[in-house]
Amino acid sequence: MNSIGFFSPGNPLHEETGQVNRQKSALKLNVQSVDNASKTGRINDYAVSLEECSCRDFSLHHKPCKHMYRLAYELGLFSLPGQAVNDASVKNSNDKKKIKTHMIELASRLNDEEKQVLYSVMYEYLYHDKRPTALLKSDVVLRLLDDALIAKTVIHLDALANASRMDVLKNFVRNHNCDIKLKKKSDILGALSSDYADLFQEYVSQFVFVVPSDGTMLAPRKIYQIVQPPQEDLSYLWK
Repeated sequence: MNSIGFFSPGNPLHEETGQVNRQKSALKLNVQSVDNASKTGRINDYAVSLEECSCRDFSLHHKPCKHMYRLAYELGLFSLPGQAVNDASVKNSNDKKKIKTHMIELASRLNDEEKQVLYSVMYEYLYHDKRPTALLKSDVVLRLLDDALIAKTVIHLDALANASRMDVLKNFVRNHNCDIKLKKKSDILGALSSDYADLFQEYVSQFVFVVPSDGTMLAPRKIYQIVQPPQEDLSYLWK
């Protein structure tokens, strides 16, 4: 095979459906180095040339993988279907497998209270269009953050309304003499946010807004099963 390997002009291989998908996957990778002289590189910690790659995909199929497509793009030999970006956070499959195993082990070691909190965060995120969860600051929440099972995110009014007790919120408004109609929690919080910014920040400061971490989302189904509360056995009703 010549020095440009699979990337000779007009190679019909690149029009195959599987190869087009690999080209799309090549748009966001961690390009660590490219050697123009040798036409080689290191991408997602794999050794890559225009003829081969050390990744599992190439070893199985012996066709250009996403890493090879990205190298060819970086060398100006191939056009990708979109805007290519270099993302240092992208892991290779071996790294992802290690992180996934580690996160599952962490979830398995949680106590019941920690599992309940992580379950509530995952439930909101998975079943309510990736909505964050607002949690009162506590040692449990801090432990989950320290273990990177959850991650902080920005303030979210719907999540805050969901976490707020109406009686506590009303008392907060009354104690600070705010001219706000005490009807719905979301309306009260919206008024605080727009008209009483300092008081809003004071109220919000007791909460932390979180989502499942990237590591947790490498194994969402398995971790969700681990932390999900036991289902009540109702089989006796049909006996």
